[in-house]
Amino acid sequence: MCMLHILDDCDLFISDNHYSDQMFGNGSRSSQSFSMMQLALEDDAEYSFLCNEMLDGDEDERLLALTRKEVNQLAKMAQSQLVNEREAASREVCKVLRYVDTLACPKLAHEVFQVVNLLASDQAAAVQCGLLEGMSVMLGLCNKSAVLSPFAPSILTPLLVRTLTTTTADNVRKNAIGIVGLLLEQSLLPQECLLSSILPTLFSLCFVDSPSEAHTYIADEQRVESASVLCRSISSGIVKDREWILRHFVPKYSYLLADSVFHIRKAAVAILGDLCKMFGEKFTVE
Repeated sequence: MCMLHILDDCDLFISDNHYSDQMFGNGSRSSQSFSMMQLALEDDAEYSFLCNEMLDGDEDERLLALTRKEVNQLAKMAQSQLVNEREAASREVCKVLRYVDTLACPKLAHEVFQVVNLLASDQAAAVQCGLLEGMSVMLGLCNKSAVLSPFAPSILTPLLVRTLTTTTADNVRKNAIGIVGLLLEQSLLPQECLLSSILPTLFSLCFVDSPSEAHTYIADEQRVESASVLCRSISSGIVKDREWILRHFVPKYSYLLADSVFHIRKAAVAILGDLCKMFGEKFTVE
């Protein structure tokens, strides 16, 4: 739901000059701020600036009420029987989360992430893909916010791993692998999460190449993408723990070199030079 529309619902969209003057005063700083509020609500990028201007006196309560309406509307859409409404909710999460973060409201943050959990369990591929597309924004907000940060390890990264390992929709898994690559490039995944869950999951996707080896068959295209993301994480220095690389990556690396799929072998060969720099030329020769 558009925030500007909510203003209309709450009778806060002032078209009567007398009412506006009565509430805010002619020429006052509050009156100017309210005018900015009308314009800013048409552009989410201005929302943070708006709140900084308005958070004094009773205005913080008004913004809290408006944001709560957004959260409630999001929850309603997420519970809809219509897939397109649930998909719309999955794509609105980031916007609402920005509002909640600006107000630094833990209770509303908890409610938004309850919606995230609900959408994550949705069986519709369009809903899952919509949520995945916002993953980098959500993790970025969590990394910068004391209010949102607890939800990254408790909800977002487990959600990502669960999507990689349990989804039966090829396009959802493909999107999830791509999102992992993007998150690695943006350094949005903490090392502990990376080493304990994300990279082991990518390894498992690389090596599952027949229906008999896993509950869900992994297509070669997705195996190639998993191997590519995995190898890039090593060669680019994203994984900083060399002992982990030696103990956990290297023992399985030879399997990538010997894989039946050419592009998996190609991804593995491409990082031989980087492994040589890490562990010496003797390692590469062996």
